[in-house]
Amino acid sequence: MLVSSDHVDPAQADWPRTGSWTGFLRAGGQIYRDNGVKGLFQGHSATLLRVFPYAAIKFMAYDQVHHVSTHIQRRAVAGAQPY
Repeated sequence: MLVSSDHVDPAQADWPRTGSWTGFLRAGGQIYRDNGVKGLFQGHSATLLRVFPYAAIKFMAYDQVHHVSTHIQRRAVAGAQPY
């Protein structure tokens, strides 16, 4: 197996750029013209399937930490000994 010791920085390479859009609005307009509103949301369901479990776990962890911290604060304000 041969390995080249030369490193080519992708930012400095003269490779042809892929894609044909020059901006966000032009890309959105072209997608809308080609596929309608449905085209703007293609792939959205896959993203939601990826994000929902993460968001649920994050919310549950936040809720538990918030519950425990307010319980400890209330005990401290009331003059009770910490556990």
